[in-house]
Amino acid sequence: MSKKINEQELEKLQGLVQKLNSVITDLGVLETQKHTLLHAYSEIDSELGEFKKELNESYGEASINISTGEIDDKDQTV
Repeated sequence: MSKKINEQELEKLQGLVQKLNSVITDLGVLETQKHTLLHAYSEIDSELGEFKKELNESYGEASINISTGEIDDKDQTV
């Protein structure tokens, strides 16, 4: 005859393993979201760099206030 843990112990063991598996799944989802967000950040950063080049071609190496669009204002520059 094989030995078994009692019903309460089995339920606790199964519950803890289920919680752990749920956390592992959530971590996988978060890592996927993180990867997606980092990729989006990289694309936007590249787009911003290209747009800065365009602005520099139009206005020279000037600072632009991102709130007002004023050129050569030193507050909140691009």
